Amino acid sequence: MRLSRVWERPLDAEVRAAYLERLGLDAEPPSADAVRRLMQRHVERVPYETMWIKAGERWGIDPADSARRVAIDRRGGYCYHLNGALGALLRSLGYTVTGHVGGVHGAGGPAFEEIGNHLVLTLSGLPSGDNPSGIWYVDAGLGDALHEPLPLAAGEYEQQPFRISLEEVDRGWHLTHDPAGGFTGMTWTTGSGTVADNPNRYRPHHPNPGRDLVQTRQTVSRNSRAVSRVPSDDRARGT
Repeated sequence: MRLSRVWERPLDAEVRAAYLERLGLDAEPPSADAVRRLMQRHVERVPYETMWIKAGERWGIDPADSARRVAIDRRGGYCYHLNGALGALLRSLGYTVTGHVGGVHGAGGPAFEEIGNHLVLTLSGLPSGDNPSGIWYVDAGLGDALHEPLPLAAGEYEQQPFRISLEEVDRGWHLTHDPAGGFTGMTWTTGSGTVADNPNRYRPHHPNPGRDLVQTRQTVSRNSRAVSRVPSDDRARGT
């Protein structure tokens, strides 16, 4: 299924209401300020969690199912769950959402086989004083990285306690994380694509075995100043 189409299944009204209640927000018209509030609350209240993998649970990546898990079951997940669910919520609120294939990488730099281990969101049509193009990079699935959306523009950005940079590269974009962060960087393609087209395509229930973030039993959340990382055998269900 094309990533630009994975949110065509409407989000159930009960799920949307419960999702917004978990975030502590009311529905409001799309705007740069509104999506900033949505992402901030999301990374603060819905953890990046991988405990379910070690527990032998089997989760698929359908965005509507992920949204229900976040809203009703009050769980988290990793990138395909968190960004899939957030994309479903944003689309239900009237945002223009596009999914992109990405790849989180280590110190060796981006590698072809890593493309496909991450899902990225961009939103369009939301111009603001600090982002006249109106295109935003939104990512609630990178663990300790972002606290709020970034303009899709090259530059360095302060996301306390880290400093993160974006640069345009061949056929896409690259994020360089702070040296103190939990990974080195992430590359994503500009166009929407198909998960099935990727050499390291995501298989439901079975994350990329080379990615450290899903090999460690942990929950990760953050606020505007700090990151909370809890490695544990206990299942944290978030806020």
